[in-house]
Amino acid sequence: MKTALRLVPAAALASLSVPAFAAGATGPDFTALTDAVDFGTTSDAILSVGAVAIGLTLVVLGIRKVMQMIRAS
Repeated sequence: MKTALRLVPAAALASLSVPAFAAGATGPDFTALTDAVDFGTTSDAILSVGAVAIGLTLVVLGIRKVMQMIRAS
């Protein structure tokens, strides 16, 4: 318990100094990597996969509905 109480002031001091380091820091520059990727075609591919999944779900739901109608008659 005494060790934990000794760490509290050190942790408080460390947490106060974090914004000072973060203010002057800049992140890595990934423009060389991101400029080489065409995100337009990537988003088109993702949207088309989503459309296929939704279409397949609608087909399955439609088949279930027809089967329910057949069983009910």
